[in-house]
Amino acid sequence: MTLNTGVVLLSGSEATLSDQASRVQHVFVVRIWQETSRSIPLQWRGSVEHMPSRQKLYFASMRDLNDFIMLRMGLVDSLNLHESE
Repeated sequence: MTLNTGVVLLSGSEATLSDQASRVQHVFVVRIWQETSRSIPLQWRGSVEHMPSRQKLYFASMRDLNDFIMLRMGLVDSLNLHESE
């Protein structure tokens, strides 16, 4: 089944071991929560963990979350993260 977003969903019978073995997979666990305090306005915080390497980042912005994922997937290196700014 293909959704409008371009995501392809496979049922258990369609996803074979050879399909899974032939592509590189990255597993991330993302947790997001609200922090409240009487002295500061409501803020969102989060953590993301790259499961294969067990590297973890606590973040306060979506940009930091995106940067961590891009680095772990090897799509950018730390020197090129924001050079276009």
